[in-house]
Order: sequence, then structure tokens, then C-alpha cells
Amino acid sequence: MKILMVSPYPPQPDGIGVHAKNLVRALGGRVAVAVLTRRGHPERDDAEEHVCRVLSTSPLSLPRTIRAVHIASPDIIHYQFNIPALGISWIWAILAGVITRRERGAKLLFTLHEVRRDTTLLGPVGRLLYRLIAHVADALIVYTAEARGLLVERCGIPAVMITLMPHGAPDTFPRPTDDEHAELFARYGLSKDPVLYFGYIHPDKGIEHLIDAVAELEQRSPGALDGVAVLIAGQVRTRQGVFRYFERKDRAYERDLHTAVERLGLQLTVRFIGYVDQRDTNVLLQSARCAVLPYMDATQSGVLNLLIAARTPVIANNLPGLQETLGDAGLLVEPGSAADLALALNRLLDDKELRDTLVERMATLHDAITFTRVGEMLVATYRQLLQHTHAST
Repeated sequence: MKILMVSPYPPQPDGIGVHAKNLVRALGGRVAVAVLTRRGHPERDDAEEHVCRVLSTSPLSLPRTIRAVHIASPDIIHYQFNIPALGISWIWAILAGVITRRERGAKLLFTLHEVRRDTTLLGPVGRLLYRLIAHVADALIVYTAEARGLLVERCGIPAVMITLMPHGAPDTFPRPTDDEHAELFARYGLSKDPVLYFGYIHPDKGIEHLIDAVAELEQRSPGALDGVAVLIAGQVRTRQGVFRYFERKDRAYERDLHTAVERLGLQLTVRFIGYVDQRDTNVLLQSARCAVLPYMDATQSGVLNLLIAARTPVIANNLPGLQETLGDAGLLVEPGSAADLALALNRLLDDKELRDTLVERMATLHDAITFTRVGEMLVATYRQLLQHTHAST
């Protein structure tokens, strides 16, 4: 069985790219996997996967993509679909898949990462887009029951097309050594375990509410954050082609966040540390006293699954997809309420017993969502797709 994974991919800094790499590793030894991704990094081969970097915004990318797909000769083309991840390049990748299916019988499988955001933000256009994807797809995968419900109810997609599975989390998370912990603290000027926001900087992430919550907490409970830094770890997603308009909007939002920190006099508490490379990510996640996901619109979160694997106590907005993933293993607050977020922060910072309880619940939750488990489910899905082909013929 040959699988072609179409996705952003490291070293491109993209959460879905990291997710795709984890899936490729989980599939290793079970199926043959190649990866088709964006140009911009040298093509490379390694023991785990073959990565072909041909996608770009140029229409000239289409013949290159068709050629690359033909060379890969996949049984299944598996798209990790998120509009901003590859932008216009998705058109060429999907067209190449449709052509390959017609000529060689390949199956097209789409994992849909942002159903809620796209169908809400883009309205009728977003719903039409997902109906078109369902029209060309042989099957769809989503990571939350909310996403499945939105596809059925808003987009009119048959439920029988949609498979629900966990998003996936690292099987193990190496514990940092004392030296690694000390180096991280020195690098970022920390004296105590920080509060952490980790991920892209985007208006949907609700980072402004975290900043307002920090201001409210310092006003209501002076000293609660003494020596505790609130780290904003992440950057604006780079875009291609016409999608650069959205990148400019995101950068304006980032400037507004910096302005808010200065206006509220929080420069010594709230720090923007930019992109965090893999060297520091594991240590940072496990060093945080707690992490905050103040998202205003999300179907699910790869960052949340990372935090579960790292056993980092979480405060998240009570969105259906996040609640579905986290359950009682974290604290859920009203979206957009800085007051509720400040109360949750104060509670979690002050209560070690609560933090320990959440860590225990995360450990139990983690067992069911590892990438090993997701890899097993993917292989079963692939086989079912191909068996359906044989049964039809």
C-alpha cells in the first residue's frame, strides 16, 4: 500500500506540518509513505520518508505536481487540509489528485483541520468549499464530533463519508534534564515556571483576552504573578500569493498586542519570545506552570494535544471541540471573558493540588490519543478505502 501525504512539512514552521510528520512516523513500517509539500527547502530523503517539494503559487506548479504524483504512484492521496497552510497551492495539489484518480484509480482522502473556523469565517463560501472537497473526496477525516456535525448540518455532507478519530499526541515526551531546564530559564530570563501561550499569533487565538486577564489579575490579586512571566511563544503564519493580505492583518494584530501590553504597563510580565524551535519546545512546555488557550474559534488544537502529552495543566476557552478533547483534564472558561480567565489563572497558580490532579487526568487521557493509536486507525481507514475499491470492481 502506497500513501502520498500532501501537507506543509518541516522545516517549514507549521503545526500541521509537524502533525503530518508525526503521522508519517506513526505509519512507518505499516505502509509506504511519500510526502508532497511546498517548495522552499531542499528536497531530501531519509530513513522514514521521501519528501518532494514542488508546490508553489505559480500555475507552473501544476505540471510539476502531476509529474511528482505519477512518480509516487500512490494508492491513496491523503490531504492534510487547512486553507492557510498551502494557500493557492491546494488547487494544484487537488487537481493533480483528481487527474491521478481518473488515470490510475488512486483514492482521495482529506483530513479537515479547521471546519468550524472556515465555515464560520467564510460563511457560504466556506460551506461551498467543503461541499466541493466532499464532491472530489472518497472519504473525509475529522478530529472532533463538532467538526463532523458541522459538515453534516452546515454543508450537507453525508455522515457516512466522515471518519472521526483522535488528533494524535506524541507517544512519549522526554523529560528535561536539570541542565536543559537551567539553560531554558537562562535563555528567556525566567526565575519561576512561566504561564505560557504557545502557537500562531492570529486574531482567532484570543491573545488579547489573556493580556487583559493578566492586567485584571494583577489588579485584583497583587503579587499573584510576582516573578512569574507570561510568555507569548509564537509568530505570525507566513502566507503566499493573495493570502499575504491575511498575513498583513495578522501582523497588525500582533502590533496591537504589543501596544496593549505597553498601555497596561505589563512589559515586565508579558513577554513575546517569537518562534520556539524544537530544541526548546519540549523543555518549555514541561517547564510551564500552566498553559492558556484563549481561542475564540477552533475546531481542535494540535497545541492542546502536545500539552496533554507534556502533562502541562491547561486553561482553555469552552469551545465544543476543545471541551471534547480536554474533558475534565483542564479548566474551561467562557470565551472572551478576561475576568473568568483571570480567576482561573489565579486558582491554578495558587493550587498545586489542583495542578497535580489535572496532570493525573491528562496521563489517563493521553493513552487513548497517541500517534501510535492514530496510526493504527489510519491504516484501518486506508484498507477500508481500498477494499471498497476492490468490492466495487
